[in-house]
Amino acid sequence: LPLTADQQANNIECPEGEVRVDVKKGRRLCCPQKKELMDIVNGKAVCCAPGENHQKGASICCPRGESYSKLHTVNDHENFKRTSLTITSPDTSPSNMRLSLVFLFRLLGEILNLLSVDRLALYGLSVLITSCPAHGVRVRYTELGAKYVGTFKPEKPVGTLHDCTAMAYRGKAIGYRIHMEDDKMKCALLKEFVRFEALEDSEVRDYILTTNLDDNSCPATRNVTNFLSKPCDPEIGDCASLEQIADYCLFVGSDIANCVCRDLALTHIVIILLTPAPKLTLRDLECPVGQERVDLKKEKRLCCPVGEKLAEERDGKAFCCPQKKELKDVVGGKAVCCAPGENHKKGTTLCCPPGESYSKLENTEICCPNGRTLSKSSKGTFGCCPTGEHFEKNEGGVDHCCEAGLVLKGFNKAQPVCCESAASFQEGICCTDGLVGSRASDGHIGCCMPSTTAFKGSDGLYRCCPNNKKCGKD
Repeated sequence: LPLTADQQANNIECPEGEVRVDVKKGRRLCCPQKKELMDIVNGKAVCCAPGENHQKGASICCPRGESYSKLHTVNDHENFKRTSLTITSPDTSPSNMRLSLVFLFRLLGEILNLLSVDRLALYGLSVLITSCPAHGVRVRYTELGAKYVGTFKPEKPVGTLHDCTAMAYRGKAIGYRIHMEDDKMKCALLKEFVRFEALEDSEVRDYILTTNLDDNSCPATRNVTNFLSKPCDPEIGDCASLEQIADYCLFVGSDIANCVCRDLALTHIVIILLTPAPKLTLRDLECPVGQERVDLKKEKRLCCPVGEKLAEERDGKAFCCPQKKELKDVVGGKAVCCAPGENHKKGTTLCCPPGESYSKLENTEICCPNGRTLSKSSKGTFGCCPTGEHFEKNEGGVDHCCEAGLVLKGFNKAQPVCCESAASFQEGICCTDGLVGSRASDGHIGCCMPSTTAFKGSDGLYRCCPNNKKCGKD
């Protein structure tokens, strides 16, 4: 029936506490007092208070510090096989992010209830929650094609996969596990990673925090190394642990998508690592005490003493040198490192300072001054001597040598004196044929018969005078 005049008058009036903001044919729009009309969505007024945020086309007003968010769900490539979740929070502060996530996940639950969607169907969804990118933080957890081996925090019942994701995000966990038991879903956050193992027919599904948010590859080609290929934001997770997992996957082989170590490669790995472990674990990436990792490749990790640098890698072995030295050779499986300006002979283990050269005799090798070579004394000691001479002894850090057929008898004014082996050495002079050294009054030294003394005659010649006579100038 047509409305009466009174009904038409009453129909354009707003309920108590509201004011009319618009009148059009067949409708009137009202807003609560102190709120203003921001938009008309599906024929209904969207009224916001001063300071609240509103996005064109949205049906809600967001409090100060928050932005509008909308939930989209899309079918993934393979049901119950791969799932990724991306969360964008409108505010990077922890309190606002938690509030926004709680609101979004409650909203998700309401939508699922309205649509009568089975919670288990979330295993087959890739869920994307988006908001204002200028103020947002994007977070993604992606399902793995393998299982974690490690320790987990106690399981907790959850209603949906997204509840577990929110729990992991709040706890800054780098991964979590979903376990279905009696049609009930349980969530356990990863506490410590050890390694990956094959998924096979498991009732659990494991997820990892993903730094590469641009990864849109299909499940068959997803690679853990690619998941972790972008810089990690410390605000959303434990970046150090993610880096360890990335290193582990690089060690196993970046071409192995699920990072599960192949048994066939273990023999080779064990030889390199000298580790009798049946399975490759994260601990196998550690270096011995006093060393640090300098390079990581498939099935090999290279370590150097702390403070040294990797000079070269041969057959999976690291050859290291001090920072200011360079690798010159590898002898007997050991690196030969020399400083700039030092001399080195190929195949030897010594670095010789400028002005010296390598010399070897029997099993002894040393650096000798240029023009000298290694020589051995009659007592079995070694020293450096000029060509044609042999080593006698080292005194005061100086090598003393003699010509062939002579031996070191002593020193005269700090200079070595070499004599025939049968000669006598007295007063710094070598004497033969039974003569002995004698010093004249003027300091001259000559050879005299025993019981005689050297003297200088009037003719300037030196002679020997019997000790019981007085000899002088003629």
